Amino acid sequence: MSCNFKIVFPSLAHEHIDTAREAIMKHGGTLDEKGDGGTFELHIGIGKIAGSYKMTGEEVDFTITHKPFIITCGRIEKEIRKYTGMED
Repeated sequence: MSCNFKIVFPSLAHEHIDTAREAIMKHGGTLDEKGDGGTFELHIGIGKIAGSYKMTGEEVDFTITHKPFIITCGRIEKEIRKYTGMED
């Protein structure tokens, strides 16, 4: 099962992806950027979350390609928002 969601930032997305990279790496994950997109992997206690992202101006489209069955897409979006500094 994949998840898809978009985060709209108040400034260029690249600035927020840099913030996310630092937070993800601090927690043992990876975020690899290639041009206007890339891939990421987060390790959590019950497994890993992996996916890709595509940046367009102030927007980032996320696609989650791997996640533990019991973790909801909404929970993943909330965590990624936290890593980018855009928590609700």
